[in-house]
Amino acid sequence: MKQRHLEEDEAYGSLRKLAMTRGKTIAQVSQDLIDSASLLF
Repeated sequence: MKQRHLEEDEAYGSLRKLAMTRGKTIAQVSQDLIDSASLLF
């Protein structure tokens, strides 16, 4: 959220849209994001 300068509701909306696009749950998309970020930092 901080890196993209998003408010909480905007971040949730982005996660929700991505989950629907990929056919995954929001939890799965969130975990994928966390896993990817851990590789970068």
